[in-house]
Amino acid sequence: MLDLDFAFLNLINKDKKGLLSRKYFLERLTPIFFLPRLERLIDLRDIEAKGCNIIVPLGESNFELLNHELKEHLIKKSFNIINSYDIQYMAVDRNLKPQLGELANNYSVVFGDNFIKALANVLITDTLSKHEIKKIVLLGETEAFEDFLEVIAGYEVPLSIQNHNPHQYEIMVHRMLYEKGCAISNSYIVPNNWEIGDMIVSFDEAKGGLIVGSPSLYYLEFSNHSVNIAPDLESSLRVSGIPPSFHSLAPILETCLLTKAGFPGLNEEQDVSNQITSGKFFLKLQEVGDHLGIWDLFLDNGN
Repeated sequence: MLDLDFAFLNLINKDKKGLLSRKYFLERLTPIFFLPRLERLIDLRDIEAKGCNIIVPLGESNFELLNHELKEHLIKKSFNIINSYDIQYMAVDRNLKPQLGELANNYSVVFGDNFIKALANVLITDTLSKHEIKKIVLLGETEAFEDFLEVIAGYEVPLSIQNHNPHQYEIMVHRMLYEKGCAISNSYIVPNNWEIGDMIVSFDEAKGGLIVGSPSLYYLEFSNHSVNIAPDLESSLRVSGIPPSFHSLAPILETCLLTKAGFPGLNEEQDVSNQITSGKFFLKLQEVGDHLGIWDLFLDNGN
């Protein structure tokens, strides 16, 4: 039996056409012809991890047409494959999170949110140690956003959250000020107000690929399609036939950290698995990454 550290689930990059693009036919044929399969092996030599790629042979538009029960059936079938390799967690393409995110409470699926927060914290603290930062501007949000904000606010640098709907954060910002003493400004995204010495940290998919013209601004992006964050790891994914963007890299690396740290999946200890989804678990994941030296692969190419 292969000794594997992780499994990664994604779709093919081309939709089925013709009758198969219709919900009625697709839902009846998927359980027969389009079940998950083990497609290839993935070798991440830089972190001494090996995994497998589980493919659902449908395109993203096809997958969106499926009802909830059929999507869950495909997840179960995927876990049937990886259970034979004693893999606890399954990394899932972040592009599928809008459709499969609610299943995370019932299955040991990983979308990489804790890894993203851990990496962001590493790169933020690294930038603060090297440069005089006047203000940290966060675009968009992460999962368990308030807990992440509390950690970043602890660096005692003025903090601003900017997004497309600032009104939804007013209560949170007020609560953080009066309950935790964290002073955070809250506004729409206003690039014209960014100043020399500001650090812009983007989690905003709508702003993915944003070009920051001023070299006096420090820019970190963690959108699904971010690339060149860790070229060596991305190269290994590319060689293994996996899209080398962040939507693949983040869930895979979070799964590797969980496995190497020995955190059990849902099938073993429910209370520990619940802890993994808690707001500040990313700090524990960051410690694991420190111990394994994973962050060096990012810091070499950071700011």
